Amino acid sequence: MCGLSLLKNTALILLCLISVYANASKINVNVNVLGPSCIINDGNAIEIDFGDDVLSTNLSTGSGPKKTIFIEVKCTNDAPNNWYLFLEGEQWEPSIKVLKTSKENLSIVFFTGSEWLPLNEKKYYSGPRSLFIISARPESIGSAKVEPGPFTAFATVKIFFE
Repeated sequence: MCGLSLLKNTALILLCLISVYANASKINVNVNVLGPSCIINDGNAIEIDFGDDVLSTNLSTGSGPKKTIFIEVKCTNDAPNNWYLFLEGEQWEPSIKVLKTSKENLSIVFFTGSEWLPLNEKKYYSGPRSLFIISARPESIGSAKVEPGPFTAFATVKIFFE
C-alpha cells in the first residue's frame, strides 16, 4: 500500500507540473539600446579653405598647405572611453584611401597628428573627447599632373563608440 500511495502522490505531482506548464504564456521583450547622443560641430558643415596658395608643383611632394580642422563634439550622456573617427567619402580607387576631388588627379589626405587618417576606415582616436583635431592637405595621386583651377570635395565625419 505504501508503494501505491507514493505512486499516487508522484502522479499527482506530475499532473500539477503538467497543469502549470499548460498554463504558461510567452513573454516578449523589446529593448532599444541607445548610445550617447552627440552633436558634431553644432550640426554645421565643416569647411576647409586652402586659400590661393596651393601650387600645382607642390602637390606631388607632400609640401602643399596643411590645414588644421577643429571638430567640436558635445554629448548629452557619458560616452564610452573608446572613440573612433570615421571619414566617409568618395575615393579615387578602393586601394587609394584619400578623398577624391572635382579636379582630376587631386585628392585630400587627412591626418590625426602626424598619422595618416585613411578614408572610409574606423580609426581609434586618443585625443580630447570634446574636440577632435585633424588636418587635411591637398595632394596629387602619385606624380600625376594637376591642372590649376578651383576644386571641391565632400566627406562626412562620423564618430563611433565602443
